[in-house]
Amino acid sequence: MYIKNMKKILLSCFISTVAFHGIAGANDNNDENFYGMQSATLTLDQSMKTLGVPRPVEPVDLYDDKISPKIVGGVESQIGARPYQVQIRRNGRHWCGGALLNTEWVLTASHCFFTLSGSPDNANFTVRVGVRTLSSNEGQVINIAQTIHHPNYNPVQGTGSGNDITLLRLATEAPASLTPLRLPTQQVMNSIGSPGNVVTVSGWGDLTQGGSGPDVLNEVDVPVVSNATCNQPASYNGQIINSMLCAGLAQGGQDSCQGDSGGPLVGNFGGDYYSVGVVSWGHGCAQPNKYGVYTRTLSFVDWVNNQIGEDPGPGPGNCVENLNANGGTLCNGSNHTISGSQNRTSFQQTYTIEVPAGATNLSFTLTGGTGDADLYVRQGQAPLVDSSSWDCRPFTSGNESCPTANPTAGTWHVGIVGYSAYSNVKLSVSYTAPTGPGPITCTENLNSNGGVLCDNSTHSASGSQNRSSFQQTYTIEVPAGATNLSFTLTGGSGDADLYVRQGQAPLVDNSSWNCRPFKSGNETCTEANPTAGTWHVGLVGYTAYSNVTLKASYDTQ
Repeated sequence: MYIKNMKKILLSCFISTVAFHGIAGANDNNDENFYGMQSATLTLDQSMKTLGVPRPVEPVDLYDDKISPKIVGGVESQIGARPYQVQIRRNGRHWCGGALLNTEWVLTASHCFFTLSGSPDNANFTVRVGVRTLSSNEGQVINIAQTIHHPNYNPVQGTGSGNDITLLRLATEAPASLTPLRLPTQQVMNSIGSPGNVVTVSGWGDLTQGGSGPDVLNEVDVPVVSNATCNQPASYNGQIINSMLCAGLAQGGQDSCQGDSGGPLVGNFGGDYYSVGVVSWGHGCAQPNKYGVYTRTLSFVDWVNNQIGEDPGPGPGNCVENLNANGGTLCNGSNHTISGSQNRTSFQQTYTIEVPAGATNLSFTLTGGTGDADLYVRQGQAPLVDSSSWDCRPFTSGNESCPTANPTAGTWHVGIVGYSAYSNVKLSVSYTAPTGPGPITCTENLNSNGGVLCDNSTHSASGSQNRSSFQQTYTIEVPAGATNLSFTLTGGSGDADLYVRQGQAPLVDNSSWNCRPFKSGNETCTEANPTAGTWHVGLVGYTAYSNVTLKASYDTQ
């Protein structure tokens, strides 16, 4: 449902489907009372206000069969390319689109479920999942157990008031084989949802303005357009609010249309598809300067998670950039323009970035600007100037780069030195994100001296009294998104002491560790939200010990 193109007006001023990109099949004889308009006498201005349309556009005969769903200027989706796409059916007929967020929940648009007068539509709505060709027997039709509209959606004012977003809880879970969409973070949107980024919208909506819908799912690539551009007088003249997003071409020709409402606007980040927007409204379909208007998913992520009980966790993409003139926290895709004075003995800026387990092609670059800034990079701890305590230091004049094909997970540190004064130099960092958080491949390799631990590893250890060095040393790789990391020493005899450190080996007899219980008897070290990467464990014999059990474990999503 897209408040887009409106066709011909019923002279009795029946409310048109003006910018809804998706109300299809309104000519169904069984639905003649669909908008409660058998004797409607609203004026055109009143109709526009009811719809929330920013300004009058060419009206549409509500009962015209041609108001059905399609993508304009696109192509048929490949088999299996859009597993998250669902069809929302009204009384058994195509009505709107939607997207799976998991096996139980669907994301769609609120206006699909209200009449144009703002009353709830009491038709029989169902969801068809796993379908590409509507005339086929593909997929399955599932009843809706619960419908949750955003509390600030105003059905009387319509899509123009914003908050056009709804969650549908399925009565029966969708097949787990259908990969759902992921919800975006600010970092993800910076990479795939900024003005100029190309995103994809899909659906069974009209293929042309006023045309008919396809049998096969269609999709089209469209660039994201800034709200400032979308609010220009030639476009929507100030009607676009922050929780909306525009996409399309200034010259028109590619867009979503009636019948696509509620469907997904997506981008690819790290191999996963993320919801950038939900098809909402527009003026016409694929008209010049009349961009498609979408509900901006990022604005509603917290609300969605609260409704469906999801905890986004610390997985890929959940990074908060925090930068200033002295450095700060970088995220994947960060760009920071820096300046500094000549100082060859200390850093002018220092940064950190968390790199998840499984990431590849980590890259730090210094480009452009004037002067000579030198780049220092180190994993696990801060680099040092004028020594070899760094993993990469190009030490060249001009642009510099530090690439790592298969980086160690965890905290990476960056320092910038002014070999000479420098100005407006751009520091950029990026990596290829893993396909998602979760367990990693691990091969346990243990002996009397320690070794490699995996999730839920246990190891029986014995050792002599030696309070100045480790009797056993271990490592374990902890994936991004893991929680409740735990190391325990239990049972046996004697007194073994547990040392734990992230990123590098702990040291005995100083504070170079993250945890050291230093007790007699059983000992435990826990981290509720551990940093991804390599964790190191050491056992010290405060007294001789025998058959003590070391266990390591963590939880994954």
